Amino acid sequence: KVDNQHIDLAIIEIESQDHFLGNGLILGNSDALKRLDEIAVLGYPNYNFGDSGFFSIGVINAFRAIGGVNHILVSNTLVEGNSGGPAFNNQGEVIGVVVTGSSTFETASKTEKHGLIPINVLHLLLTK
Repeated sequence: KVDNQHIDLAIIEIESQDHFLGNGLILGNSDALKRLDEIAVLGYPNYNFGDSGFFSIGVINAFRAIGGVNHILVSNTLVEGNSGGPAFNNQGEVIGVVVTGSSTFETASKTEKHGLIPINVLHLLLTK
């Protein structure tokens, strides 16, 4: 396990013989992203037992440092339960991890911080 409280991200290695993810997800290059690029986010917003996942399509609105950490701000409505979920570019590559949003769909319009940590930040965690 590798974590970083400033980046708000942890990497957990799972050793398994059944390979439930097949070959896994493909990492993209978050440095290549630009404003208005299409993205998709997968997660379980406001999860209750038995809920299915939620797939949301949006675009990149901006790039901003929040608390000294670069974030990708998106048009997708992100709420609790999306956190930790992957964000994909239009080639299906993971380009970020959801870290900020709102507590509920009802309060989602009151924040601009619907955001992702760029996937390239993983290199900072893995090189320690």
